[in-house]
Amino acid sequence: MLVRITAVLFAVLIGAPLAAVPETPVPETPVPAAAAPPGGGAWPYPKACLETGIDRLTAFRDPAANTIEIFNLVGVSRPCAGNPAPVKGVRVALTQYSVTGGRVAGWMGSPWRTNSIGDMKFRRIGTIPGNLAALCVSTGLTVRSGGVYAKNNRCFRPAWDGDEASWFEDVALDDPIVTAPLERVPAPGDSAPAGCANCLITDPVAPLPAPESLPYPGTVESGCARLRLDSVGRTETGSIQVTGTIRSCRGDTLDDLNIGAVFYGVQGGRLGSPWTLEGDTVNHFDRQGGLAYGEEAVCITAGRRQTDDGSYANHLACVAISTDAQGHAHAVRIPINDRRVRKPVDTLYTGDPPGTCATCL
Repeated sequence: MLVRITAVLFAVLIGAPLAAVPETPVPETPVPAAAAPPGGGAWPYPKACLETGIDRLTAFRDPAANTIEIFNLVGVSRPCAGNPAPVKGVRVALTQYSVTGGRVAGWMGSPWRTNSIGDMKFRRIGTIPGNLAALCVSTGLTVRSGGVYAKNNRCFRPAWDGDEASWFEDVALDDPIVTAPLERVPAPGDSAPAGCANCLITDPVAPLPAPESLPYPGTVESGCARLRLDSVGRTETGSIQVTGTIRSCRGDTLDDLNIGAVFYGVQGGRLGSPWTLEGDTVNHFDRQGGLAYGEEAVCITAGRRQTDDGSYANHLACVAISTDAQGHAHAVRIPINDRRVRKPVDTLYTGDPPGTCATCL
């Protein structure tokens, strides 16, 4: 499937017929294969059936410097359809394949956590060598005769329009380029954020710098907060409206509270805008926000904690839409541990301007 994304607005993907993948010659010289990690633990992370997709790829190449700048690479991973049993701690990785003089070189980057339930986005940006032939989302490693190989789930390459790419095209998983042995594999236990500014590989020998999260970390500490909801309702446009008071406690100030909102759908939680609180220890609020398609509830939150199965928000209060016997929809308060809100939160910053709104959830 050929997919177009506008370079500025990153519009919704548009499907088109699959372009034929060009014939790729078998490497003329042997590839220096990466050594299998000691103890046979090439992929020491839990394994599970995953699906992956690519939402955006924007890249620029500099022929003079022989480099490619990946301006925005955003994708998603999710458990396979059919409600498989949760497997915590599952990882995926991005593998780069390049061709020089007919020889294929494969370099796998640091893996990152994905959720065992629901969708989780990932983002990579950075500068890589200009001989890139393919990128793959990989779900593991396998050791067999000839070296260490990536278990690739989705492969693609930029579709160049001059020196700019706001398109990408799929590469078949059995293409000779992406079935070559790897020269670089991550060290056992290596891990990186789902959003990372420096996790692309420029040299297979040099170690990667410390991963840098972009810029919403999974764990966000919060001070002591007390919340009172005075009213819960719906506006004329169908948005949820809540009023009440947030109070700091145990010597914390409002600046310590990290208050926000998370909107929950079937696939997990979506971060809303962070709140700007006014006052000293007490903040009165009157806020509203609408549920997007497929979302079931919204929670006012104070911080998040990172687990091996994603980032989970600390709920102060949660609200959902309930329909009565006459078919009328009402906003109602629900328990903070309701099944609809016991889901990981997608904390990825995709590069879109977050915007601000003083009265938005």
